[in-house]
Amino acid sequence: MDLLVHSKIRERFKHSETSYGKSLYYQNSILYIKIEQVDSNNYQFTALYDIYDEHEVKFKYDNSNKDIYDTYCCYWSNYNDREVCGHIYAVLLHLKDVIITSIPTTIYFERYKIIQERIKLQNRFSSMNVINFLKENDPILLPTTDKLSIDAKISINNYAIDVEFKVGDNKKYVIKNVTNFLNDLHLENDIEFGKGLTAKLKEDSFDDNSKKIIKFMEFSCLRHNEDIARYIDVSSYNIDEFYKCFANIDEYKDYFEIDEEKFPLNFELEEFGYSITGTDSDLVNNNFYYVKDHKLYCKENKKNNFIQKYLEIIRSEVIIEEHIPDLYYHFIQENMAYLDIQGYDFSNFERIENIEVFGDVDDNDNIYFELTASTNKGNRIDENSNITNSSYEKIKSLLKNYAYKHENTNYIYNKNDEKVYRFINYGLENIKEYANVYISEKLKMLNKQKKYHITIQVGVNVANLRLDLEINSDDLPENEISDILKAYRRKKRYY
Repeated sequence: MDLLVHSKIRERFKHSETSYGKSLYYQNSILYIKIEQVDSNNYQFTALYDIYDEHEVKFKYDNSNKDIYDTYCCYWSNYNDREVCGHIYAVLLHLKDVIITSIPTTIYFERYKIIQERIKLQNRFSSMNVINFLKENDPILLPTTDKLSIDAKISINNYAIDVEFKVGDNKKYVIKNVTNFLNDLHLENDIEFGKGLTAKLKEDSFDDNSKKIIKFMEFSCLRHNEDIARYIDVSSYNIDEFYKCFANIDEYKDYFEIDEEKFPLNFELEEFGYSITGTDSDLVNNNFYYVKDHKLYCKENKKNNFIQKYLEIIRSEVIIEEHIPDLYYHFIQENMAYLDIQGYDFSNFERIENIEVFGDVDDNDNIYFELTASTNKGNRIDENSNITNSSYEKIKSLLKNYAYKHENTNYIYNKNDEKVYRFINYGLENIKEYANVYISEKLKMLNKQKKYHITIQVGVNVANLRLDLEINSDDLPENEISDILKAYRRKKRYY
């Protein structure tokens, strides 16, 4: 079911979104896609991802218009003002691989089956709480006078990180199969420690650091596709748990370093564009990691969860020269303080330095907001300018949301629409995070307007050929009456 054959859909996605979508597609990260029919021409698509945790994506497809709409991605909903993202593009790529014979239908992918097997194993571990209670006083359990410990042998090089384990007290024995060890531990089966030596143990038999290591072992087994034998390989799926476990145990701290330097981003000109590289070996999850001198360096995530993910995408692509400004305005400019850039000089790029929003009421009683921005070179930004940044784009999106029309940098609103006043009272607070906001006294008064109960009696005095107007109100201040009369216009409301 190939929806990407339609140009309207293809043209919605930026280069960065299609690249990220392809990387998700090759990772086989989708669990399932559910397809439902809304009416004769419209269909609802719902997909579930398993990336770092589960994320939902939704969109509708209009078969008559050959376009998608009502898009939603919970991963980006709080960070992205665009209607589409790489997750939605990955769903469209997966749909190309399947043949739909009937609707409604749910298509389950290989990753879903793997996750179900993991859940079965996890449930098995959870049910051991009941079994442990029943066996708590089992006389077959071997009493231990001292806590046992698990030692980890960590091997870090430029190509791989792996961990081997030994268990015991005075004498240590290699754990030859991690998955079997955990199963036997939770089931309290006989565990073979050495030739002719077996014992039944509970998790409480181990010291505190060993319990942390057991948690890391459990996490790795649950997230791994196959049984784990003697070594646990560390990669993006378990590197956060590996770092969290061992970097906080004194005897393993020498394997780890905190890197407070900037993110390396090296540009190298090739035949078709710039290839972008970073450190020789990096692993990205909640933090940024790389290997150097047989140590794991961690650059802790102090800004947000996305700078590292963007870096991973960017470094997998060749960027042509004409797209370098887009790369600058949509990523590098906002994150310059976090990046160590080599091979390309961005110092001469014109950038937005000042953003202002002015709110007022015009002569036609329309509410309007004017968005102005200037660059480091003193130039003014208009609707056709290609100079931007994420703050400017967020403000434009918020202003467009409520306006019924806009002309260049002016956004015009219907003053009779209640949503406009919600925007003034609440939406402007969001804009103040990114720009200086100025509101005229006239607009402030309009926003604070109080509704009064007014009774008007009209009569015609024939003798004097005049129109008599009598205004009565219990709560209207007298000084407002003259304002009402001055503001009167034929077929116009007074505010």
